[in-house]
Amino acid sequence: MAEVSVQVETSARSPMPGECSATECLRTFGSVKCKKEGSEALAGGSFVAGRVQSPDSSALGLSVGDLVVTPQGFGAKAGDSIQVSEEAVVGLPSTFTPPQAAIFPSLVFNLREAIQSAGIKRLSDLKGRKVFVIGGTGPTGSVAIQLLKGVGADVSAAASKSNAQELRDLGANNLVDYKTENFFEALSDLEVVVDCLSTSRSTGSGLISAGVQYAAAMNPAVALVFESGIFAGGLGLRSFEKAEEVECGFEVSAAGFEVLREAAEVYKASGAKPSFSAPYTASEWLEASGWPKDADTGARYGFPGASLWAGEEDDQGAEPEEEDIEVVEEVGQGVLPIESQSHFSEVVSGSKSRVLLQFVSPTCRACKAMSQKFKKLPTLHQNAAFGTVNIAKLKEIAEEHAIVDVPSYVLYVDGEKRGQWRGSYRVDELSELLNN
Repeated sequence: MAEVSVQVETSARSPMPGECSATECLRTFGSVKCKKEGSEALAGGSFVAGRVQSPDSSALGLSVGDLVVTPQGFGAKAGDSIQVSEEAVVGLPSTFTPPQAAIFPSLVFNLREAIQSAGIKRLSDLKGRKVFVIGGTGPTGSVAIQLLKGVGADVSAAASKSNAQELRDLGANNLVDYKTENFFEALSDLEVVVDCLSTSRSTGSGLISAGVQYAAAMNPAVALVFESGIFAGGLGLRSFEKAEEVECGFEVSAAGFEVLREAAEVYKASGAKPSFSAPYTASEWLEASGWPKDADTGARYGFPGASLWAGEEDDQGAEPEEEDIEVVEEVGQGVLPIESQSHFSEVVSGSKSRVLLQFVSPTCRACKAMSQKFKKLPTLHQNAAFGTVNIAKLKEIAEEHAIVDVPSYVLYVDGEKRGQWRGSYRVDELSELLNN
């Protein structure tokens, strides 16, 4: 097999999905070989990006000076000249920078593994289908939008005031303000959701039951923090960073190289310019897990670390004081904890014309903070009724309302559903919801 000489410009070690618990850990698009069993909480994929030196590789359409990416063990650094099998080289268009090229494989593998888990074998299978992307301005999300747009999918995305233009530039055809709209209701005939801010498919159980194909594509490093907690997850990330000294790495399979070349060809054909930057550090991932992000809402309030509402003239994104954090069970006087399906029906069709429900989860820190505000409403609106629905206990009710994010709010008027919203609100904004 012919070899290609590559001059390294940069390298990146990126987390790969799954937990490494053996000396050889299989992945969807390759395997990770480690020096010792169970050495890492995350499996590492090490890739280098550089320029073809010689000879020309006509079989792959590469010429001297072309930007390529290839999997490598640790040790390769900028300025090194390495010999790589022709099979193990993937050419990327000139719209990529070397740092982007080095992280591109891990983003593609993470995205494609999530899509495949949702029952979609190839990107081309999404041509003409209606796809909604959550977390579109993060690294994985931006690649998702550009690749899906490139294969001809009808792409929509969750947006806010601060990132709407960026999402349009990436290629989203339609934007849904997730703070004021329920995308499942806003988008007719929705077929696929790619949630780059969710750790598992169970998050989209309501959508799946409604016939939507749901792909959970959160970056594995972020998932580690959300699933294991800030302390345990932080230790795992620190261990991952230190493991750069360990000589183990991701070996891409033939199927993996096929997936990478397909993605590169989509970018080349569309002319799209990648927007993602270099990999975040462990410290930044830990910051991404802070308020008001949590295991339920992922990083939906900013990525990483910054508030969704940064720069806006209100305090919605401000971090609450510790005394403002209240356990969900303490719903407050005048707020009814919904106990069952029959109780739910009784409340929404009760003597009060207007009923505002808050959907929460016991592990959601944002919910705990919002309950402090929500419990003030009964004294302000004595002619309305208020209740909370714990989605962990009342999954059927959550699925009926297509709840994919918490806290969420649903307004009933005279027993009929009038509106649905999600996110964090001030007390006066919660009051305004009653007037819809």
